[in-house]
Amino acid sequence: MADTEADYLLHQDGHIRPNALCEGVEQRYRAAKTERDRMWRGHAALLLAQAFRTHPWLAAFRLCITVSFEYDDSGGYYRTMYLSAEAAERSPSGPLPGDEFPDGEWNSDQAQVLVESMLEDDCYDIYEALASDPASNDDLTLHLERARIAPLLDREHVSGEAILAALLPELDPGSQQAPSV
Repeated sequence: MADTEADYLLHQDGHIRPNALCEGVEQRYRAAKTERDRMWRGHAALLLAQAFRTHPWLAAFRLCITVSFEYDDSGGYYRTMYLSAEAAERSPSGPLPGDEFPDGEWNSDQAQVLVESMLEDDCYDIYEALASDPASNDDLTLHLERARIAPLLDREHVSGEAILAALLPELDPGSQQAPSV
């Protein structure tokens, strides 16, 4: 290994330490990871906002992601996540489309099914981006309200950071701290 490449070195005293170039790589990695995590949180916030933009009749809902471990037939365990949209509330200004509400009347259960079907494929991404510690496997509950982001939804384009700051102000934009409920 040339001295011009990042590497870890085993010293005579038995300790392993990075060379100067390795320390630079580690610093750049941490900076890139911080930036990527910020972008990931914004993307997750946009996934949630998309439910409000797609469904103008939706005023608020509680998003719950439950984490559990399942046993498989080969003797191992794997982590599963279940997403539910609970306590869906109707926006008085949003029309109820006949294809989503065939009776033309508000049905909270139907609203929850529609929101869940929209978000369930992104459950893992939302959890990994917004859970305070994704490795802890704690459940995640978020209370989401259209009113917090309504002005942003009227724009042609809106950034994930702007949605995150408005929709989930309890999240510190510089960290992965999520509300615990």
